[in-house]
Amino acid sequence: MSQQMSANEMGRIHEINPSDAFGNADMERQPLQQFQWGRTNDSDNPGAFGNDALKDEHFPPLGSDDAVSAASKNLDAERRGKFHPAGNQPQFHMGQQEQQEQQQSQFPMGRTNEVDTSGALRSANAILGGIFGLGGAPTFSRGENLITIIKRDHQNAFKLADDYNREPKVERRREIARQLTKDLVQHSEVENLLVYPLLKMRSHDEAQRKQGLHDHSLQEHQAITQFLYDMDHTAIEDPLHSERLNSMIDLVRKHVQEEEEEVLPMIAKNYNTEELERLGTAFEMHKYAATTRPHPFAPSQGPLAAVANLIAKPIDMTKDALENLGSRVREREAERRAEVPAGGKGNFPG
Repeated sequence: MSQQMSANEMGRIHEINPSDAFGNADMERQPLQQFQWGRTNDSDNPGAFGNDALKDEHFPPLGSDDAVSAASKNLDAERRGKFHPAGNQPQFHMGQQEQQEQQQSQFPMGRTNEVDTSGALRSANAILGGIFGLGGAPTFSRGENLITIIKRDHQNAFKLADDYNREPKVERRREIARQLTKDLVQHSEVENLLVYPLLKMRSHDEAQRKQGLHDHSLQEHQAITQFLYDMDHTAIEDPLHSERLNSMIDLVRKHVQEEEEEVLPMIAKNYNTEELERLGTAFEMHKYAATTRPHPFAPSQGPLAAVANLIAKPIDMTKDALENLGSRVREREAERRAEVPAGGKGNFPG
């Protein structure tokens, strides 16, 4: 620490008073650079305020004197996460934890764990699904090409999303959202189980890139599943339902673009037509065993994923049946009310 500070630096210390630093007329007369506590070298809390106002152009660098930095740092610690010196009045801001929670609620990718299946056991677990797929299990026959099926599923999902946004009737939108959720859940589960493991097989060429595509695809599926789960637990009448559906479909579009430009061409390059046709059969058949509702915490690959699907499938089917029954009851009630004239007597005798 230097033995002597300039008069300007001393002024910058004694002018900072925690008791009246806010809401004081002196605040108007002090240049922002004299209140530098918002910019300290506190590595424990980077971006403490998380606000765009705290940018370098508003806060010139502090002097190198340790006393000035210490004084600023102490005041920053006192105010951290609560105030922002953007004006004369105190302004409350979210702390770091609240910011993370808000970001996670808006973008479920923040709630997904990083996927790493590079270990021997995890790779073996994943490859089991690819082996079954290549055999065409459970029928072990050839069908439509896998690449064609996947691309058609993508387009069907986008069409359902467009239908949802154009549909004015609530009950019809509920049906569309339910079908979209079912289609995406089943498509995602079967891809995780049978398709993505193909990237780990025959990986002598570009092995690292294939491993990265495999894990990245699984993580994006996790995020999409979380979106679907949030949407599935939001009332159709709530405006948030539409927001979540459209946010989800935006992520699906990004995922589909990457998949059709990188993953599918790589699979088509490494597997011949007969293998792709057997994979197509397995892909369609396994949809019947896949769940119809999102389960974000269920395993995504290997025998455990297959067992989890078998357990959850009857539960999902029961929920689907109850929801369909409720929809029919609401439709009949709406039809009954539509038959009642404005006078309220309807076609009743007398």
